[in-house]
Amino acid sequence: MQKAKLLPVEAKNKFCEFSYLESLGVALIEYTVLNPEFGEELRKLCSQIRYGYQGRELRESLYSSWLLPANLEVALQRTVWLINQINEDKVLGARDTAERLLEWERNYPHKSPKQLIVGLAATSIPGLTLGKVSKLTNMALIVNKESSFKAGTELVRLVVRASQGIVSKSLDKARGSVDSLEPEVAMWMYGDREVDFHQAEGEQIRKIKFELDKAGAVSEIIRKDNKPQALALSPVVNVSAVKESWNLESLKN
Repeated sequence: MQKAKLLPVEAKNKFCEFSYLESLGVALIEYTVLNPEFGEELRKLCSQIRYGYQGRELRESLYSSWLLPANLEVALQRTVWLINQINEDKVLGARDTAERLLEWERNYPHKSPKQLIVGLAATSIPGLTLGKVSKLTNMALIVNKESSFKAGTELVRLVVRASQGIVSKSLDKARGSVDSLEPEVAMWMYGDREVDFHQAEGEQIRKIKFELDKAGAVSEIIRKDNKPQALALSPVVNVSAVKESWNLESLKN
């Protein structure tokens, strides 16, 4: 199997555009290396893609480790959502993402069929009976080390403002359709939710925001006097995968 060529975030050429869907697709493919059990499930789900394999050469893709699913269940939910987006063919990069997944599927070794893991959010993919889940979902909030928003009422206000920004932008990205929200965002809105507090230098917050914007991920930055006070990340972002490389420290309340 020929491994997809991946570019680190820092290597992205400003003249080369990468779609968010492609980045998510590549992250799912990378996750099959970490979790072989998911590889077989992804192969079966790829059969639901309505776009036909063309075999054309694909461009290099922007890969971000913070887009890796946090666990198997999240990976499955994200795959179902992604394939629905591909089949609707209304989002930038849908066909390129389909091509990438189908190319991977053609090279993936076949194994004996197993029962599809259930517990996914409701989906429009035909032929799959999947239940609805409601589990604890985390959103990360990174506070500037020099900020005064580190405890009490001000921090609560900051969380409310930041989370509203994430929801609003996510709905805009889903073209106003709640059914098109990414599963992690939908679970944040309607399920049990929690905020993970981190802190970092102001310049590091700017770098993280820039990295997220390049990949097309939703985030909400709050500034004061043109200085970053805090940065909220979409629940899609897997902070645990990049906590050290992003130089994040836990913020204890």
